[in-house]
Amino acid sequence: NWKDAEYCIKRWNGPFALKGVMSVEDAKRAIDIGCTAIMISNHGGRQLDGSRSPFDQVKAISDAVGDKLEIILDGGVRRGTHVLKSIAAGAKEELSVKRTYTNYLPSVHLNYDLAEDKKLRLSYSTGISRPSYIESRAAASINSISESIAGGNPFLKEEESWGLDASFEWYYADASLFAVTVFHRDIDNVISESNEKVDGTLYSDDAQPGELWDLAAFGNGSDGQLQGLEISFVGRLDNYIEGFFSGFGASFNLGIIDSEYTTPEGRKFALPGQSDTNYNASIFYEDRGFSARITYRYRSEWLDETETGAVFGLSGGVYWAPQMRLDASIRYDLEELTGQKASIFVDFNNISDESDMRYTSAPWNVNQVESFGRAFTAGLRLSLIHISEPTRRRGISYAVFCLK
Repeated sequence: NWKDAEYCIKRWNGPFALKGVMSVEDAKRAIDIGCTAIMISNHGGRQLDGSRSPFDQVKAISDAVGDKLEIILDGGVRRGTHVLKSIAAGAKEELSVKRTYTNYLPSVHLNYDLAEDKKLRLSYSTGISRPSYIESRAAASINSISESIAGGNPFLKEEESWGLDASFEWYYADASLFAVTVFHRDIDNVISESNEKVDGTLYSDDAQPGELWDLAAFGNGSDGQLQGLEISFVGRLDNYIEGFFSGFGASFNLGIIDSEYTTPEGRKFALPGQSDTNYNASIFYEDRGFSARITYRYRSEWLDETETGAVFGLSGGVYWAPQMRLDASIRYDLEELTGQKASIFVDFNNISDESDMRYTSAPWNVNQVESFGRAFTAGLRLSLIHISEPTRRRGISYAVFCLK
């Protein structure tokens, strides 16, 4: 009873937390007997049929006595967003999360020479990816203007994956290659934005009763899978002809990927940042110290964020539309002319002046357009080698002079 608690506090003569407080009146009485902290708890709800939730009492108790003692919420915390809600509602006790990690990441790689110029590669690999500081921080920020709350999740699990790869490589001529790779990845605990609508009054006095605010944090999704096909080609005419045209060559890379995962809210999306189709194609010329290359790059749409589908119940997320780029570069080696390891260069970027578009759910619903225009860079590269002892190089530095 209260007299027993007061007796213990006086005998203890140190910080004292009282568990089982479920009302403002009890919280005030805890202060009167000398408590330095209270634990809002219904002891698991075992004593009463239909007992009140501890979380529902946090705001009222915090408003009344939050500046006089520490408030600890006991029970009902199952997700990182529950932690954010509790802190915002007034639970001020420090949150300490500790974990000991032991991960075994086996891998097996096999290389087999089918012929002198043909190779088969097989591999099995495992891996993990730990959450970043932003994703796992135990903090929340409140924006009354946008009616939103954002924070991290200290209870995030690391992503775990295993994968299979098989590739065939054919080195059919000097500096030439044709390769095909197929791969599969299985990913668990996919780290993803976790979004939901919450009662804004739990976080801010600026919210009106019944207002729903956006709560954005991070959670662990599931059932992540990624599989695809890669094709690479490099060819040079100097393997077949002589003269001016022998300096020409071409390269091509194609990636076709299919991916999927389930968000913490149970919705299915492609893995963020993964395009279904990526390819680049280049034509180049190299001869007598001169080289030039023109490259076209393309990637299909990819998922940037899943907040739209999670918060508003839409079937799609936030996507970047397909992107294209046309770039070119020119180099000339000056060593034969100057005796120094030097070269001049010119780079041309985004020759076709492409813009990037981001949209919500469907391409007609544009929310962002970026355009950086065309750009070129010209300069001189010079390699400076200092020799302090005969035939021994002590240091190499590079001076680059550029004009944009």
